[in-house]
Amino acid sequence: MNKSKLVIGQVVSTELYNKGNGVIYAIHGEQDLASIRNLHGVIYMGGSSSFDIVFYNGTKSNLLPESILWGTQWQIHDEFVSQEEIDSLLENASYYELKKKEEEDRKKELYQKGIENTINNHEYAHLNRVSSKYNTKEAIKNIRLDLKMNFPGIKFSVRMSSTSVYISWSKDINLTEEKVERLVIKFKAGSFDTFEDIYKNNYTPFNEIFGSVDYIFLRIK
Repeated sequence: MNKSKLVIGQVVSTELYNKGNGVIYAIHGEQDLASIRNLHGVIYMGGSSSFDIVFYNGTKSNLLPESILWGTQWQIHDEFVSQEEIDSLLENASYYELKKKEEEDRKKELYQKGIENTINNHEYAHLNRVSSKYNTKEAIKNIRLDLKMNFPGIKFSVRMSSTSVYISWSKDINLTEEKVERLVIKFKAGSFDTFEDIYKNNYTPFNEIFGSVDYIFLRIK
């Protein structure tokens, strides 16, 4: 389509976060199409206005800069909807936000109950509460205590490296890596997402009370 000023009710779309099609329902500031320029075919700069967009999936994007809306990750369509449809979409978005908040509150409540249950769980009576779930050193102290309690008489080497722990034991001992992993896996804070190339934390109530490590490496020597 030819680049022209956008209007309320105009349909736009993006694949970001699976949002799909949406509709502009508010425009802030004066649009300045002449100032929008493309840098190396990737980054769009310029513009002086921003847009509020409501999507058919119930989500919203507010105050989206003009330059981003004209960028490569968004599509602007020669399609327009009525104010009545905009109102219906906004009503749906309000319902979506309400349900999302209710779900978040429910998860927080369950998480807090999980913390209380962990504190009162006699299975963990031999472990020490940590000052912070991020304190790797304190978490590894608990790993040592856990190994000692569950595998009495077995000598383990437990070493810390940054936010990781390395656990090893003699091959002369009849103890598999799988058995040790089942015990200590509860200390793991998350996992590495190879698709996004980042480590994603997924803390549990247990981690809140007894600590966490990013990686656990096991070795039979």
